[in-house]
Amino acid sequence: MIKVYGDYTQEELDRQYNQLVLVPNQAEYVKQNRMKSAEVREKLNCMLDVSYGPTLDEVLDVFPAEQPGGPIQVYHHGGAWKLSHKDGHSYIAESFIDKGVNLIIPNFSLAPKVTMDEIVRQNRAAIAWAYHNAESFSGNRYQLYIS
Repeated sequence: MIKVYGDYTQEELDRQYNQLVLVPNQAEYVKQNRMKSAEVREKLNCMLDVSYGPTLDEVLDVFPAEQPGGPIQVYHHGGAWKLSHKDGHSYIAESFIDKGVNLIIPNFSLAPKVTMDEIVRQNRAAIAWAYHNAESFSGNRYQLYIS
């Protein structure tokens, strides 16, 4: 067996990155998160599917805080760069908005459709969009946080 990284073979390493193996009931969580996210998008003031780049995947959602001038949190959804979509993560918005934080959730293309370089480019473009467009949702571009 050829070790490709540390003590892992390629098969063992792939297994570590397979979220379906790591979280066997992932489909339940995804379903719950999508349902709660849809409810949150209906309930909160938000700007949905705002284009931040040239591809169809480069859209983001903005959940502005009620108070103007609040910090901005850009939340890049999980999924090992090959799963998920921004629409399944809106459920986190209330906890940020309640604290006066503007939340931005970008979508981006996924591997293997695009390279990791392209995914990084898209996520950087979403952050740049947040900085340059902060006034459009009354955010403070000088308090920009990323997760």
